[in-house]
Amino acid sequence: EGVLINGAKNVQVGAESPTATGNIITLNGTDGVRITGDTVYRNKVQVNTIERNVRDGVRIEGGANNTVVGSDIDRWAGNTISANGENGVHVVGGVGGNVMLYNYIGTDRGGLAANGNKRHGIFIEASPNNTIGLCTSWNTISANGKDGVRIEGGAARGNIVQGNYIGTNVAGTKALPNEGDGVRI
Repeated sequence: EGVLINGAKNVQVGAESPTATGNIITLNGTDGVRITGDTVYRNKVQVNTIERNVRDGVRIEGGANNTVVGSDIDRWAGNTISANGENGVHVVGGVGGNVMLYNYIGTDRGGLAANGNKRHGIFIEASPNNTIGLCTSWNTISANGKDGVRIEGGAARGNIVQGNYIGTNVAGTKALPNEGDGVRI
């Protein structure tokens, strides 16, 4: 992993504000950022460029809950999560309460050009109560090799997907289609 959070809470990966420089997390042999462990909660991943990692850009698993990927305050404090070998963001194994806001997933930093992940933009697998975008805190999820957002598994209840640009640029004026479905549940 480029960054592994295991057994820690209240960790921030990236900058505090969009005017500061975040991390470039790239070319790692597994995941860009992996957050795992039963005692792991309330972590933040923001203002980073996470791209060209062998597996997932961000992977949340193993009991980790209540992580914010992106920013709940400022659209420029989100992450660019693109060109990873598997998924942009993968939430797996029953973890919940995670929030993805103001990210560019499968595009460049400005949300204007395609730079897709090989599989899904966001993959919620057997995990409940996660939020992908809000009416005013959207993600751009476009140009991925399979689905933009995929939610599957019996435990995947109570997930919210709203207010996102899926399959377009950040302005909604140009098609940047995902190769599969925009949202598949």
